[in-house]
Amino acid sequence: MFIGHLAGAELLHALVPDVPPIVSLIGIGFPDLLWGVTILAGLESAKLGSSPLQRDIEFTHYPISHSLVLTNIIALVPAGAFGLYYGW
Repeated sequence: MFIGHLAGAELLHALVPDVPPIVSLIGIGFPDLLWGVTILAGLESAKLGSSPLQRDIEFTHYPISHSLVLTNIIALVPAGAFGLYYGW
């Protein structure tokens, strides 16, 4: 799963080399970090199996953190913060 995320970050860095790699790496990980927060807040849900391995997690309902439209809107928050920090 993370290979696709990291490939997107590397592609962004290859297309726009002026952007520090940490920016794209945080950007691609942000939906997954957000997913954990929304699970704990009860906004999204997942069923856990008896094993602690990821293969036993059933992703049942995650309309906020992995929605294409909402993820792009929510990504503006860290993008704006990094933009202000780096002076873009």
